[in-house]
Amino acid sequence: MDSPPSGLTTLLARLAASGTDFVLVGALAAVAQGAPLTTLDVDVVRRRGADNVDRLLDFLASIDVRYRGRPPGQVLRPTRDALLGAGHQLLTTNLGQLGVLGAVGGATSAKGLLALAVLEETLRRTGEG
Repeated sequence: MDSPPSGLTTLLARLAASGTDFVLVGALAAVAQGAPLTTLDVDVVRRRGADNVDRLLDFLASIDVRYRGRPPGQVLRPTRDALLGAGHQLLTTNLGQLGVLGAVGGATSAKGLLALAVLEETLRRTGEG
């Protein structure tokens, strides 16, 4: 199994330390469970509450966040209103690529994903998964 680039693990660790509520999804979540994948970004589903978005904005400012795919010299940063919404924010930082998602799988929010994650952990402990 390939390890993710060290910037991505640093990005994930710093996001977790920021106090922001999120659920890790995507390829890095699969790698964390032992899948033999390579990934070039961190994808998370954030809790969209105002207090959480404020913590997330503080964290993002500390890692020089900006939207991906902008022309050189045109820096666009996510706003509080954008992060309160359900949309996806595809970002780049000084630690690597970051996808800050509002929901996945239709309407599955961070709260819904957390419930599924707990269920999967329970199944693993009981040998049913």
